[in-house]
Amino acid sequence: MWGYAIANADARGYVELNPEYLAAVLGDTEKGVEEAIGILERPDPKSRNLECGGRRLVREGQFLYFMPSFHRYRSIMSTEDRREYWRLWKQQSRTKRKRGVPLPGEAVAVAAVKRGEDIGQLPAGVDLPAEVKDENEHTKELPDENSDGED
Repeated sequence: MWGYAIANADARGYVELNPEYLAAVLGDTEKGVEEAIGILERPDPKSRNLECGGRRLVREGQFLYFMPSFHRYRSIMSTEDRREYWRLWKQQSRTKRKRGVPLPGEAVAVAAVKRGEDIGQLPAGVDLPAEVKDENEHTKELPDENSDGED
């Protein structure tokens, strides 16, 4: 019942719950649906959201209910939303890299090398610009993995 309410609420947190209709949709009896709604209407002193006494549903009309914690649930991103967010983030990151805008790790490494500090091994995926490498003799190219070290 609670999942149905969250999924079908409007943008303000209101949902219509008609027990006769929901009994057919959810495959329960009308009495079972009414009991479930009754449980969600009761105060819950153990609730983390104490607005409206911890009630999950507040009756506003014959079949109209307000969900006090609706915005909290609606703000939780679905797995699909999260994937899309990270896809766009990676796309923007790649675009910045192509334009020469340093990523956070690169900016710190470049600044350290320009100050003459030995930064040791760079984090994975961070590469210094060629002009920075050339300016600092202590930033040397590593030998080719396939070479035996003799020239």
